[in-house]
Amino acid sequence: MSKFNKLAVVLAAAVASFAAHAEFTIDDFSVNQTEISDQNKSDGLGVYSTVTGAGILGGSRSLYVERTGGIGGDNAGVNSAISAGVDGGTYGYSTGSKAVGLSYIRWDGSAAAGATAISEANYKSQLQVNGLGGFNLAAQGVQFKISVIDSDLGFPFTIQAFTSATQWSSLTLFASMGTGTYTITFADFIGAAGLTNQVLPTGALLSTGTGGSVDFSSLGALQAIVNPTSAFKGQIDLQIDAAGTVPEPASLALVGLALVGLGVARRQKAAK
Repeated sequence: MSKFNKLAVVLAAAVASFAAHAEFTIDDFSVNQTEISDQNKSDGLGVYSTVTGAGILGGSRSLYVERTGGIGGDNAGVNSAISAGVDGGTYGYSTGSKAVGLSYIRWDGSAAAGATAISEANYKSQLQVNGLGGFNLAAQGVQFKISVIDSDLGFPFTIQAFTSATQWSSLTLFASMGTGTYTITFADFIGAAGLTNQVLPTGALLSTGTGGSVDFSSLGALQAIVNPTSAFKGQIDLQIDAAGTVPEPASLALVGLALVGLGVARRQKAAK
């Protein structure tokens, strides 16, 4: 991950109540997770791993990465790799200069452990939609908060929240250039049943389950996807220091925000 212009983003947490303003953290990334990497673009498989421990919503965190394309061979080293891991309180994700791919970070209470090769379809099927047992995230806050420290490029980012297999919301945003602190209210995840990429006033795209949108007072699973359709072909280097919620609602307009982010940075070296 050297020679990258790093963009760090803090998806900061906060607030167990309006009065106390005590922090509530979805994941403080204090539990390290050995970096996983996928270099092979032709086998249709990615790599995932799961760790358990304190400081993580539901007690477990799962990561998945897959190289879906790019130039060069399957084993051209770091330049062809899609990688993710957690170390020293920070989650990091990186794409090599010749690679195109995607990454998941999931909180669903799964107790599985180890690193395994698997297809994205199979990884999706392993989601424990009721794994958090109906956790009342709405009692902890009303919005996600993102502090962008630096960003020189944009990329798509999706947050998915589940109450059940049919009741869920998927919000896709687009990370923008620049710095700043942004918020994404839980209200943006609420909509009619069966929506597919409905464009919100903020420019975000909302999709919902056939049974309706997520109920944050009964959260079963939460996950984020970087470059969900592998459409973005630039090099991404991102870091997240913490993930959580805050109570005070703020204008979604701030989110051009895309936000969602996390942090990202682009390698400024042209592919030869």
